[in-house]
Amino acid sequence: MFLCVGPEDSGKTLLLRQLKNLTKPPIKAGQVQEPMPLSTAHTTGVDLITLTPKDLYPIFIRELGGCMFPIWKNYYRGVTKVIYVVNANNLTQVGGATLLLMDLLAHPHLRGVQVAVVFNKTEAPLLRNCNEIMNIMRFDDLKQFASQTIVNFEVSAFAGKGIRPLLKWILPPPPPEPKLH
Repeated sequence: MFLCVGPEDSGKTLLLRQLKNLTKPPIKAGQVQEPMPLSTAHTTGVDLITLTPKDLYPIFIRELGGCMFPIWKNYYRGVTKVIYVVNANNLTQVGGATLLLMDLLAHPHLRGVQVAVVFNKTEAPLLRNCNEIMNIMRFDDLKQFASQTIVNFEVSAFAGKGIRPLLKWILPPPPPEPKLH
């Protein structure tokens, strides 16, 4: 099970919708593809999203609303990867987002899991670039002292940019090619 968390208004729902859109089966001849809705409502509970990549088993991602942060820990058991979403355009949120991330990284049920910190909403002109935001978050220190492997991505869920590298991180690596003798 994967987990997608982050402060309120960081864009988790639209990000997951974009990921799901990339993994859905191709449309058949004669079918009309519905446009993906870009509007969302705040997630105030738990949503379960299923990615269905071609030739792979389904991948389940549980999204927890930002307002539920006091009970996020109740959902940590059995998680193998965490997608932590930060609104890169909201500087007032960066401090709180850092504290929530530190709390998440310190939890014993998440020791050794892989964590992707996703800087979202990069389609708008940023007040600070993502490198500056990572400095404010002391991202290098977090990576050095955490028991998890932490990677970061810059995306725009709204514009659909930067989503494919995140999807590649989510998907299992391809099996090795058989050796011919």
